[in-house]
Amino acid sequence: MPNGGGDIDKALGITKKLEESKMEKIIKTVTIEGVNFEFIEKPKTIYAGFHIVAPDIESEPDVINTYDRFVEGHTQIIDSVMPECMICLSIAYGEWNKTKDIIREFMHGKETTNIHQPEGITVLEMPSCIFIRVKATDEAWTLTKKITGEDNPQWHMAPLFGLIETLFCTPEYGFTDGSEGNHATEYYHFDGTQYAAIPVSRV
Repeated sequence: MPNGGGDIDKALGITKKLEESKMEKIIKTVTIEGVNFEFIEKPKTIYAGFHIVAPDIESEPDVINTYDRFVEGHTQIIDSVMPECMICLSIAYGEWNKTKDIIREFMHGKETTNIHQPEGITVLEMPSCIFIRVKATDEAWTLTKKITGEDNPQWHMAPLFGLIETLFCTPEYGFTDGSEGNHATEYYHFDGTQYAAIPVSRV
C-alpha cells in the first residue's frame, strides 16, 4: 500500500533540469516497492509540437502522423525547456472524459517558454496544476502488473497512467484524476529515459 512520505530522487536529470529552471516544484515523493512517484506543482506550461484531432468520437488520432512530423521537424521548436526529449500529450483520453463526447486529440512535442513558434507548429497553453509522475522502470512495470493487471505494451506508457490513478486518486490522498485544461503526458528522453505523468485535482 502507498505511504505518504518518501525522499526526492535528486539524481534524476529531468528533476534537476526543471527545478533549476523553476518550471516545477516537487512537493512530495512516495516510494512503493522501489518505485518513486513524484507529486509536482507545475505552473502554467506551454507545449509546442505536432498536433492531430481524431476524425470522430469513435476514432483514435493518427499518432503515426504526428510522430513522423515530430521526427522531421522537432528541431524547429523554439526555446525548448528539454531539447533532448519528446513529450506526448494524450488529450481527452481519460476516464473522466468518456461521458463528455469529446473527440480525442494527440500531440508529439516539447515544453517551451515561447508561445511564438514557426508556421506549422501548434502551441498549447496549460494552466497550473498538480501532476503525479513515475519513471518507466522494470520495477514500475512489475508494480503495474500487480496492481492493475496490465502489461508493458512496449510502444507507449498508458498503463502507468492507470497505475498512478489506482494508487493515488483515492479518498486517502484526496485527489481525483484529471485537471481542467491539462492532459496525461509521456516523456521520451533521447537517452532512453522515460516517464509518465497525469494531472490530478484535489477532491
